[in-house]
Amino acid sequence: MASRKSGEQVTHSLERSMSTHQNPAEIRQHYVEKMGDPLGEYFARLWQEVAHLYLKWQEFIELFGSAPSHVEVLNRVAPSFFYMIQNMWWRDIVLHTARLTDPPASGRNRKTNFTLMRLPLLIGEQELNSQITKELESLKLKVQRFRDWRNRRIAHRDLDLMFGGQSSPLPVVGRQHLEEVLQAIMHVMNVIEEKYVGASTRFDVAASRNGVRSMLFYLKKGLMWREQEIATKQKQL
Repeated sequence: MASRKSGEQVTHSLERSMSTHQNPAEIRQHYVEKMGDPLGEYFARLWQEVAHLYLKWQEFIELFGSAPSHVEVLNRVAPSFFYMIQNMWWRDIVLHTARLTDPPASGRNRKTNFTLMRLPLLIGEQELNSQITKELESLKLKVQRFRDWRNRRIAHRDLDLMFGGQSSPLPVVGRQHLEEVLQAIMHVMNVIEEKYVGASTRFDVAASRNGVRSMLFYLKKGLMWREQEIATKQKQL
């Protein structure tokens, strides 16, 4: 399920890597062997975190952004419920993205954070360290609008913003902005993986066998059976 790139490089399918062929312990062992410790251990856990973020995003788009017919099904079944789910799901993705790009330490007590931004502290190879530092600086600019939403609207509520005070308005955020951030995150991960492992991971092909598609299938079946039930009752009148 992996496809060859130029030379000996391999692009790993996320579906393969997250399947029973590799459990989290095996993934950690793989990266520790290739990168050493502590970078390998840290990278392996980051890999899982990025994979989870991508999976949530792909499932979100499959349900709410891939086909009008999907939204039509949701509106026929439980419009208010799925509207709340959409908003909560989107906010969770924004929070996840902001957490993943937090500074290495934050707060009055300089509490350490599990974040992509800690990677330069763990990479000893100077050329790679400089490249990753540069890529992360670029990522900071792309992700700033999401961090603003996290800080002033989702995790906290800015008082001036709520009451129309002097706070600047929140920036526009949308699918294109998030996909740019996700691509930048995947690029950072793959630069490191290609250096040490000679491979990269297609996080953007994540899919759940028992996720949104399965739910939509049964919702459509339920609507069909309901229509048949109504038609049968009408014939009996």
